[in-house]
Amino acid sequence: MSGFERRPRGDERCGFGLSGLWGGPFRRKKIGGLCLALTVALSAGSAIAQGTPDTPPMAIAIPAQPLAQAIVAFNVQTGLQIVAPADLVAGLSTSGLQGSYTPEQALQQLLAGTGLTHSYANANTVTLERAAVQPESGPLRLGDITVTARRTEELLQDVPGSVFVLPSEELGKSNIEDAADVGLFTPNLNVGETGDRANINLSVRGLSSVIATQATGPVVGVYVDEVLLNPTGSTVGIDPNLFDLERAEVLYGPQGTAFGRGTIGGAINYVTKKPTEDFEAEFEGEVGSFPDGLARAIVNGSLTGDRTLMARLVAFGRYDDGFIDTPNVGGSIDSQDYGTRLSLRSQPNERITLDLAGSFDRTDYSENNLATVDSLQGNGDLELLINRAGDNRLDRGLVTLRGAYDFDAGTLISNTSYRDVDSSAELDTDASEVDFLFATFDRTDRSIAQELRFESDAFPIPLLGETGFLLGVGSTWAETHIESAAFSGARITAVPPGTLVDTSESETEVFDTGIFGELRFRPIEKLELTLGGRFTYNEVEISQEGFEDESASFANFSPKGSVLYDWTENFSTYGLISTGFRSGGFNTFNSTNPLSGREFDNETAINYEAGIKSNWFDNRLFVSLSGFAVFYEDLQVSELVAVDPTNIVGTIDNAASARSLGSELQVVALPLDGLQLNLNYGYADARFTDYEDSPRGDLSDEPLPNAPRHNLSFVADYSYPVLGNFADAFIRGEYSFTSSVKNVLSTTPNQAERDSYDLFNLRLGLRADRFDIEGFVENLFNEKYATGAIGSVAIRQSFGVSDVVEVGPTRRFGVRARMRF
Repeated sequence: MSGFERRPRGDERCGFGLSGLWGGPFRRKKIGGLCLALTVALSAGSAIAQGTPDTPPMAIAIPAQPLAQAIVAFNVQTGLQIVAPADLVAGLSTSGLQGSYTPEQALQQLLAGTGLTHSYANANTVTLERAAVQPESGPLRLGDITVTARRTEELLQDVPGSVFVLPSEELGKSNIEDAADVGLFTPNLNVGETGDRANINLSVRGLSSVIATQATGPVVGVYVDEVLLNPTGSTVGIDPNLFDLERAEVLYGPQGTAFGRGTIGGAINYVTKKPTEDFEAEFEGEVGSFPDGLARAIVNGSLTGDRTLMARLVAFGRYDDGFIDTPNVGGSIDSQDYGTRLSLRSQPNERITLDLAGSFDRTDYSENNLATVDSLQGNGDLELLINRAGDNRLDRGLVTLRGAYDFDAGTLISNTSYRDVDSSAELDTDASEVDFLFATFDRTDRSIAQELRFESDAFPIPLLGETGFLLGVGSTWAETHIESAAFSGARITAVPPGTLVDTSESETEVFDTGIFGELRFRPIEKLELTLGGRFTYNEVEISQEGFEDESASFANFSPKGSVLYDWTENFSTYGLISTGFRSGGFNTFNSTNPLSGREFDNETAINYEAGIKSNWFDNRLFVSLSGFAVFYEDLQVSELVAVDPTNIVGTIDNAASARSLGSELQVVALPLDGLQLNLNYGYADARFTDYEDSPRGDLSDEPLPNAPRHNLSFVADYSYPVLGNFADAFIRGEYSFTSSVKNVLSTTPNQAERDSYDLFNLRLGLRADRFDIEGFVENLFNEKYATGAIGSVAIRQSFGVSDVVEVGPTRRFGVRARMRF
């Protein structure tokens, strides 16, 4: 098994890479039209005797890899010529073989589980075709899943690190549409919703932003097609509407080398589907019980009849009447989303791939998803007793340009992006029936990014063996502009209602540039060693009305090293040390605080990790297990500082350290034809190791906020052919559990701890080549659960009103249908 071999991209004209040339088995070539092994046989010339089905056994060694590459290796080693259309083998993989075989024996093992069969056109030519009868559930082959965890496309089991992937099929089956849905199925990922679609708080392995700060990077980076959505650490707009995805990847631990600034805890990487040459169209509709509805359409195909210009257009609209009543103003908390994405791809020849994509989506919502604690604990409907209906909008736009050129020695890739997020809100800020304050917020986040990197094919180096490298440079400019105003309410102030009480305007600019690289080599066939690092330089500037501008620069070098050992074709172990950092920044400007605007420094983390990845029982069982220890230094936290003997004030400083110990377990099994079982479990004991001078006293050895110790998901999907094999009837059960969360930074009970909760979804219906239809019940047992809490508690307590908390959806049932053409 080779850790260097790059899976041929599905957009390439030919799935076959030619091996046996000067670059060794990692070097790729592409051929248009039918991909004929005859080309390889001719290049081998008389060095290889022609093979026949009766040829005596010979030594054959082919590692696990995409089938297209394996076929080329088979051609060279046996002399048999294999003829197959590229689309027949696209997306298929083989578990490989090593030993003494006849060509016929080797070919049978090579094709095992692919759904393909072969026949001999003559003694030296083999033709592949799809088997007439395939089992309803073939062997489980996670080798078909590719990831970009190391910024190069490779097979999941070849990555020396913990990575969780939700492929397109699973995203659709579980109706995953936002980050909260992803979090329910992902070990050690917690999505602390802040009450609306504009903001979320992400925690990976218990690590998240302890407090909100200005101009720092995020602890967990969120990416769409390699574009960082939160370069300044802002959580606004980082929860995109998830539709038409190829996969969602969760990368654990510091990702400083591969992804850079703001991935100290990990990264979430959403990969969208790209245009293809073949025409396809898909229409989806959904009706739910809130009531709510969804419509989505996808059209894909070539605009020129070939690969010169291909396009993929996606459009969607969704309305949700909400699950929280607002009796004081009537109705409920409703929302609507709509948007579109147009992707263009050009492949004028086998070496060039150009991708241009633009997307826009809007979310309108009347209020945050908040409910009174009383209604959360009771048997009735959830309620929020606000005084005025809000008017909130979130617009997200993203334009990306990606170019790739395949040289003989590797691929040069350029990524350019522009992102624009505009949000406006008018909110009842006290979130209670007391008409105290309401406020308006207007915010704009813009960023421009450029990255250039080179991914080499592998080449031999004495002593190092087969060697490959990645080298890149990238820069990001980001700007955030915020305007806010607070207005008096109607009853509890002497100021007339609607009077402007406070106003604020601020702007933050961040410039980030870095150079990164990674070297991978195999001194022996079974052993892969990796060394990498990234140097990053940041400049941060903050300006706020009424204060002097502040600016600072921060730098960091984040190294990484890993070892991967393939004990067998189906069992490997790895060890990993990775580092990352979160940029420094400034305290919030405040005229009453003498430490207003004071600078604080970088946070850093180092992760020690080991794990196994294995396939069992003819690849019908996949097990991945990792264990980790993350040590987090110089945390940016609130600290009490004595300015003078009579004046103690709070400030943000690098005043704490923390650690997280735990593991991730992933199990996927096909015990019976048609039955797939997925089990995912995460354990993370994340706590402060030193935090003596917090506003709450000594919090050393206390748990980190937004850090559940356990989360678990279990999915069982059973399908059975009906209607003369025209369709499969299915039933799917989805269970998830999240343990309680303790926030030692809070002073009120409803904020200090959130109870554990478990959810169960049930889906059943029909799946066929051209359509799917299902009935579903989500949150079957109508669990009422808090996902977070908000401030202004003192206001509510002063007037004896119920506290409010952020909540997740109650029981919802409905029907979903999808048609494909």
